[in-house]
This record gives sequence, C-alpha cells and structure tokens, in this order.
Amino acid sequence: MTAAPTHTATPAPVAEAARFADQLERFCGHLDTLVDLRGKATIKAWQATAREGRWAQVFSALMAVHYDPLYLKSIGRNYAGADASLEVHLRDGGAAALREAAEGLLAIDAAAPGGSL
Repeated sequence: MTAAPTHTATPAPVAEAARFADQLERFCGHLDTLVDLRGKATIKAWQATAREGRWAQVFSALMAVHYDPLYLKSIGRNYAGADASLEVHLRDGGAAALREAAEGLLAIDAAAPGGSL
C-alpha cells in the first residue's frame, strides 16, 4: 500500500464529450459491455441519452455511477490516507486549468512544514 500524500482532481463537466458523436454506435456497443455491472436498464438509458446527443449527461452519469465508485474503492485499498487527500476542482480539462491546479498544489506543498513533494 502506498503511503505518499494524495490529491484528487475533479474535472469540470465534460464539454468536449460530443467528439464521440461520430462513433455513436461504437460507443453504445462499449456501454453494452457494462450490462453485467450496471444492469440493462441503466445501460439502455445511457445509450438513449447518447443517441439524443446529451453527451455531458452521459459522461456525468458514467463518472458518478460507474467509474468514480470503482476508482474510489481501488484508491481506498491501495493508498493509505487517501480519505484525507486534498480535492482539487478543475474548471475544465484544458492545459491552463491543469497548470493552474498544479501550481496551486505546489504552493500548498511549499507552505507545508517540510513539504511533501
């Protein structure tokens, strides 16, 4: 188990998710692989939402219902102290937002006694 300090980045809602629109059926096919984990009704609802072009809603649901719970479970198993990690909210997924977040974390670290990085 890793004991290093951890930081959690939370991206802004996915604005560029519509890039999957030209691969709609392929995307829906990938969702089909999650039926055993999330149930047929959930997957059909996500596919319908994608087919309506509501990509931000599809990705928000995927993150909240599928990805985040599995990720948090894994983090909890593998990183001591993860429950006390600093959460960083990103305004978007662009390079400037990532740079801003990194600079903020470095400033916090520099101010901490002994720094952790």
